Amino acid sequence: MFVKLENVTKTFNEVVAVDQLSLEINKGQILCLLGPSGCGKTTTLKSIGGFLRIDGGRIIIDGEDITNMPPEMRPTSTVFQSYALFPHMTVLQNVIYGLKFKGYSRKEAIKKGEEYLEIVGLLPYRNRNVQQLSGGQQQRVALARALVVTPKVLLLDEPLSNLDAKLRVKMREEIKDIQSKLGITMIFVTHDQEEALHIADVIAVMNEGKLEQLGTPREIYCNPKSKFVLDFIGNSNVIEENSGAISFVRPEEIIMDRHEGNICGKIVKKTFSGPYISYVVQTDNNILNVQAQNTGNEEFEMGEYVYLTFKERHIHLKKHSSV
Repeated sequence: MFVKLENVTKTFNEVVAVDQLSLEINKGQILCLLGPSGCGKTTTLKSIGGFLRIDGGRIIIDGEDITNMPPEMRPTSTVFQSYALFPHMTVLQNVIYGLKFKGYSRKEAIKKGEEYLEIVGLLPYRNRNVQQLSGGQQQRVALARALVVTPKVLLLDEPLSNLDAKLRVKMREEIKDIQSKLGITMIFVTHDQEEALHIADVIAVMNEGKLEQLGTPREIYCNPKSKFVLDFIGNSNVIEENSGAISFVRPEEIIMDRHEGNICGKIVKKTFSGPYISYVVQTDNNILNVQAQNTGNEEFEMGEYVYLTFKERHIHLKKHSSV
């Protein structure tokens, strides 16, 4: 494994922020550390980058134990949430700043800096002051500055959180394209489940400092191993069985029909959201969320009685289950 965390633990004033976290990822993968605020994901990232000293465990990158290395000696580079650009410098000056500590001549640094500005699409802006750039452009500058020092692992701490929704989608596409082009290993912190599902090769869902589940986006979404992961990833209809087990069905996995189905219910709420229409259906035993594609055809109406059929895939968890 290219990146390996072994029982990593970090405490703050007796509060355990990261609790014996162990995980592994392969070279060239994007790992998303995903979870709610305070779950330990940013602490984990800062520990990998060397900005926090861990209290126990080991951090290994490419076979080398970096646990006690200072940040500047680690084969990592970080894109911070605030971008942390130098406001008095030009775009190019920001990008090549770290190269002067790597032994590059100014001529070599400028050449390499321009290469990476080309990669992120900002070469024409190389002589602009960073304060003249938009939020998305500043994010690209921060990305180029982190990449130009050719780290083995690129760390990204919620780098898209300051962007509006449309630009976030655009930038996550660009980050994924750049990662694919360079083949670099990335560890990406986010609390946005949609962002993680879209950008990651592997997702580590964290809760209260512990790893709830590690897997591909499809595994995490389709086969959650705990009630927490089920509740945190996507929307779901949770049904407790008489046996004490829990089954669930995603809103998009329910077929709604006026004439036939396994369950009858009444539409008590309807929400239009562009390509989808969300319905809340009250049945005898449950309140179910149903998501239907907006095809432009006749819609179901409030107060209408409908029939529901669950698609074949059902996933069961034990009550109170964890990893």
